Amino acid sequence: MTELHIKQAIDSGDRGRSSTQYFSLTPSQITAYFDSVLMLTRSDWKTEPRSNRYHYASRFAKHLPVLFVQLEVDQVAESDALTEEPSQLENLTIWHVSRRFVNKPAAQQARMLLNALVARGLRRPLLWIYHADYEEVVKSLPQFFKVYHATEDYFSTDIFPFDELLRTRLRGLLSHVDLLVTVSPGVLNSYRSIGGYEGRAVMLPNGCDYEFFSRGLSLENVAATSPAGKKIALYQGGINWRLDFELLEAVVTELKDWEFHFCGREDASIRAWQKLKQRPQVTYLGELTPDGVRAVCRTATVGIIPFRHMPGIVESSLPLKAFEYAACGLPVVSIRIRSLEPFPIFCFADTPGQFADALQSAASTRYDPSHLRDRDNYARGMSYDARFDELCGVLSRICDERSREPKNILVLYDDSATHITTVREHLEAFARHSRHHIWYATASKSYVTGIEAPCPYRLEEFDLIVIHYSIRLSLEKHISPYYAEELAACSRPKVLFIQDEYECTATARRWIRQLRIDLVYTCVPMEFIRQVYPPEELPGVRFIQNLTGYVSESLIRSTTAVPIANRQWVIGYRGRPLGYWYGDLAREKLEIGHRMHEICQARHIPANIAWREEDRIYGPDWYQFVVNCRAMLGTESGSNVFDDDGCIRRSIEQALQEKPDLSYEEAHHRFVAKHEGKVVMNQISPKVFEAIAHRTALVLFEGTYSGVVQPHLHFIPLQKDFSNVDEVLAKVQDDEYVGQMTERAYQDVIASGKYSYATFISDFDEVVAECKIVSAPIMFVSSVTATLNRNWINAAKGVVSPRYLPGNHIFSGFLEKEDPPVAVTEGLAAVTESPDSEVLGRIRTKALLGYIARRIWGRVPSPIRSMLRPATTTVRLLTAKVWK
Repeated sequence: MTELHIKQAIDSGDRGRSSTQYFSLTPSQITAYFDSVLMLTRSDWKTEPRSNRYHYASRFAKHLPVLFVQLEVDQVAESDALTEEPSQLENLTIWHVSRRFVNKPAAQQARMLLNALVARGLRRPLLWIYHADYEEVVKSLPQFFKVYHATEDYFSTDIFPFDELLRTRLRGLLSHVDLLVTVSPGVLNSYRSIGGYEGRAVMLPNGCDYEFFSRGLSLENVAATSPAGKKIALYQGGINWRLDFELLEAVVTELKDWEFHFCGREDASIRAWQKLKQRPQVTYLGELTPDGVRAVCRTATVGIIPFRHMPGIVESSLPLKAFEYAACGLPVVSIRIRSLEPFPIFCFADTPGQFADALQSAASTRYDPSHLRDRDNYARGMSYDARFDELCGVLSRICDERSREPKNILVLYDDSATHITTVREHLEAFARHSRHHIWYATASKSYVTGIEAPCPYRLEEFDLIVIHYSIRLSLEKHISPYYAEELAACSRPKVLFIQDEYECTATARRWIRQLRIDLVYTCVPMEFIRQVYPPEELPGVRFIQNLTGYVSESLIRSTTAVPIANRQWVIGYRGRPLGYWYGDLAREKLEIGHRMHEICQARHIPANIAWREEDRIYGPDWYQFVVNCRAMLGTESGSNVFDDDGCIRRSIEQALQEKPDLSYEEAHHRFVAKHEGKVVMNQISPKVFEAIAHRTALVLFEGTYSGVVQPHLHFIPLQKDFSNVDEVLAKVQDDEYVGQMTERAYQDVIASGKYSYATFISDFDEVVAECKIVSAPIMFVSSVTATLNRNWINAAKGVVSPRYLPGNHIFSGFLEKEDPPVAVTEGLAAVTESPDSEVLGRIRTKALLGYIARRIWGRVPSPIRSMLRPATTTVRLLTAKVWK
């Protein structure tokens, strides 16, 4: 192992930190972060056999699907679409794109590439870039990990003197890549010092396909492969401006007893080459197949690298042919190239005389066993398999670090539901407890105005999207169609929190497929997941069971110590009449209130029990009510009747129209009974946590309550036939008994933190880490700029953080953890000054008015809402005219 091989510098971008560790991690580790490799090239797969691109593509293809994009500049029958062609390698497909494709706007090109990936079920590709022509496309794909492979020093003006436009594009491209891979220290230095690249970089020298070139070669029998007495100097590779034809002319003249063979693609316009070909000692073998190249290498005497003495070649190149020669047993004579100097198997010459002498000297070692072993050892150490293993180790380390960095997570919600404490607390929990950066946006259709929330920014700019359960995917049109369209096209991981899954389950499944949800937080017990969400219908979707709510910090802070003996009500309860189609579990919410109300009235027990919609209590008033009760009634939440397509509800509603006095028992018998209990969805209600936090006793119908609370230990069980009601009421009025039970429940459920939102979000953060998100974190500019440009803008330095997403409300209290805004960078200052303030003002005003309207509408009792709903058509029309 050579010093150059061992010390592969992995530059972190921090000039004070670098690593020289040799990585040998397994390539299969990259499959944890990527599901494919998208190679952006200007190469021709078929005419560049065994090129650098081939070696990496072929090795990636052993682990991941590889899509090799090549630009067909001279394509005659041009198409603006991607065309596919299988390659000779399994798992590698060639994607042809024409000049018409490249002339499209970059965002459109990126969308076409994304659609092609999605059509194959691929969403996490590694972008492997070879050319600066893809600069704008790469900018339009911020969600992917991007590697630029610098196989040429395009910043060298002596090698590429007329490519200033290319250099400008390359500088722009480099500012958007996550890792730079260079083939030599000289290329790395050039890209840093001239190209201005400041990010992570790794130097991986070109290698050789050792296994291919050495296949079937026995070192002991090498002498038998060469014609006796014939000395052949072989050059294989591109015959172009890199070759020093003056040097070749002089060497051919001096070594009259040698033959000089050349193979590879020729530039026929070079006169010096045409002249050289006329020499009787010179043979041009044409463009050979890889097998042909291997065959002529084995019959040659010496391999040569007669390049021109140019800084870009001498300082920055590492010709992979040097090790391919060695793998075939050939000694090598080359001009002095810095990256080859550490290897003692190579001979160097600077003048024609020195080159000729070196050929003669090298020829004498052609069949020497010790020299053959040295060449073989060095060639094996520089094999592309070793290079690829190193690369995978570097990628794994960087991706592992990147996956642990805080992410930008967008939470989509319906703000008409935020008047409900449990909904608001569930939303708040993400920003309060997550280590990630949380953003919120309304993504629903307004019940009041009918306005559908716009999506004026690119969801791809966020690392992960959460769809909150307040957006009800059991409804066809609750989610805004603008968000639905963007979500379906977005390749980012998407997480759905869903509740009330027994309602129109087929509609929810359809949305999960259409929006391409990756992970569902469900209330369905795991033993029923396959029944509710068939894996053949939702392949690859992961399900995690969670509760409908947890214990919030605001709940704990809001509790007031009211002694049991001083509480106004012995028993309190607020329920509501639910549709017959929810079955017995929902009916119990009404029954427990009805019967206990009658019993308490008959016995003159102070109780505050109600079930009408207009008697419901929200916000702080609800907590004040709970703390004034010795005990709260409760039942398990949910429904054990899964109305897959809504037909049960429609049938009952039709029956009620025909017979308004239809009883629950009759409706249950006719429409519900045969569906009841096929899936058991009994769950604990967040109201149980609220009662325990206020040290209020619980009187609950018998049940499992998600395993959170246990009868007699944490709650007083009430038989559903009320046969033990005397015992229950006696215990509720026993101060000592209630005090002990409520304290025990508080310690086990609240104080333990086991069911806190902090614990829940900590678990959520672990799930985010499992998503292996490795894209670079995006910094957002002000809302004004984002709105005007219709997307979020990347910035290399700190910029003003917005408190509003364009056109959408964010709870002002949610961003308390946000760092103080920093100064706008000079390049962005002009964009965010006063000309845009009017736009931002209108956006915020509209968002605020919409928010107020939703909050008011959410507090209006249901019967009144039903009366007002027909008038909303007029409101919609007026609103549309005002904002137009």
